[in-house]
Amino acid sequence: MPYDDAINHLGSDSPYGGYVVSWSSPGVNGDPLFINIGADYPDTSRLTVVIWGENRDDTTEDIVDSLLGKEVVVFGSPYEYNGAAQIEIMDPSELLTYEEFIDAYENQ
Repeated sequence: MPYDDAINHLGSDSPYGGYVVSWSSPGVNGDPLFINIGADYPDTSRLTVVIWGENRDDTTEDIVDSLLGKEVVVFGSPYEYNGAAQIEIMDPSELLTYEEFIDAYENQ
């Protein structure tokens, strides 16, 4: 499903795709890393992927940075946060490039 349709499927575990347009790690409580797909914050049409600090290591930001401008697919169950869809993941490896997603799908 396209990233901007996630808001219409809250609680529905599905793959959502789009281009990584930005990411940030604001250093707030819980040390989250926010990855914006399809549109940048504060545009509520975006899909934000969150990786909490307890699930990050020294390579997480480099991995996410390498995804900027790439089309990715993330599996998850979106929920609404401040008008936008958001999905939490445990590891940046859960963000598949579109090519990785197609390869994985074809090899099932």
